[in-house]
Amino acid sequence: MIISIDAEYVQNLTATNIDGKTVLANTVLSYQYSAVFIDEKGNSFYAEGIIKPAPGQRISYKKLLVIVLRRFGIGYRRAANMKILSIAHFGVAEWSAYSDRADYLGKLSAVRKVPVTLGTFLEISLQFGNGHSATVLVAWRDSILLAPGSGSLHSVSKVTHHKKIDISEKWIENMDSFLEEKPVDFDRYAIADTRVALEFYLKTILQFEQLTGVLKAPLTLGDAAVKTYVKWCEDNGLTTNDIIGRELVQIAGKFGKLKTTLQHKPVRSFSEVMAALAYMGGMNIAFESGINREPGYIILDVDFSGAYAAAMAVVARIDWDTPSKSVSLNEIKQLYRKQKALPGAVPTVFCHLKFAFPENSRHACLPVPSPYGLLYPRTGITTCTGPEVALAIEMGAEIELLTSQRFFPVWNSEMKPMLAFAEFLSVTGL
Repeated sequence: MIISIDAEYVQNLTATNIDGKTVLANTVLSYQYSAVFIDEKGNSFYAEGIIKPAPGQRISYKKLLVIVLRRFGIGYRRAANMKILSIAHFGVAEWSAYSDRADYLGKLSAVRKVPVTLGTFLEISLQFGNGHSATVLVAWRDSILLAPGSGSLHSVSKVTHHKKIDISEKWIENMDSFLEEKPVDFDRYAIADTRVALEFYLKTILQFEQLTGVLKAPLTLGDAAVKTYVKWCEDNGLTTNDIIGRELVQIAGKFGKLKTTLQHKPVRSFSEVMAALAYMGGMNIAFESGINREPGYIILDVDFSGAYAAAMAVVARIDWDTPSKSVSLNEIKQLYRKQKALPGAVPTVFCHLKFAFPENSRHACLPVPSPYGLLYPRTGITTCTGPEVALAIEMGAEIELLTSQRFFPVWNSEMKPMLAFAEFLSVTGL
């Protein structure tokens, strides 16, 4: 069974704690669900509903599960050991709306600020009345972790038949008044969110099955992409070990008995720290210097659509059996000149260096990590990639290489570098 759950609430401005002090709290107005159940014969059933608790009251997650199970005519006998996939969209709000939320606090993990189960099920005992109970196995997932772009439910509904319903800001800030004055519209708005999340999740599961042959819900969009890539490698005679530089080796155990273990190849082992330090993400900002009071003047912050996929498409497969070598600044300049670049690939170089940009440089290009995010100072010490160094040189920076490493690609029969992800990206459209 898969259940999509949502809650509507309004901020309670008069809530107090036991000391009589005003605290931040929400009044839950409704719980709504959309659910799909597949029985033992493979027949599919759908149910949805809205539960409105008494004013100021909340219901438990356990009670909500029992209500959904009974909508499908499932009693305690059929419910015993049933596996349930419980989904929400940014479900921290739904978790906080349950009266028994504290029961699950130590059993859930936060992934990008939303509660999910990792590697195990929640074993939840449900009460069906007359002394009858059943334990169900529940996995928590969140559709926001699979949503591209902003992750909003509105953007998700662009790819689903069901659509999120827009309401005015007035009603969003006063959902209690919306419920009281427009109860029919409130219900339409509330149930639409669960329909969108459920449909999107089911579509994602089916697409994941088409790509990997596995009917399973991935945890995040990144998780789905990695598992799809692993399957693609297997289908094309590769393993991820070939790509990331791991190998099976035999080592002697405690009593001299040989055992097989998976470990990094030497070239990767010796270089991994530098590569990890050079990976910092980026900062996308549109700069405007000075003051401009021209009427209607607009500053655009430009971003590239599919920037990560485009960058991955020119990453070469590293030959982990060929030792890396140090490079000079002159070699770096030559490597990243257009006419000298590897055909279809960007050379793989990492550097640890000191730098100083000219005093008249408005914006330095070498990032330095800090507790407050990335900084781009005029002078400093950092670990970065070859293209960043080449750009800094072009901007007039003085560079002192402290250490550097260049990795060499796997060459094909035409002596062109083999690409690690380009074909996979073109086939899957990810």
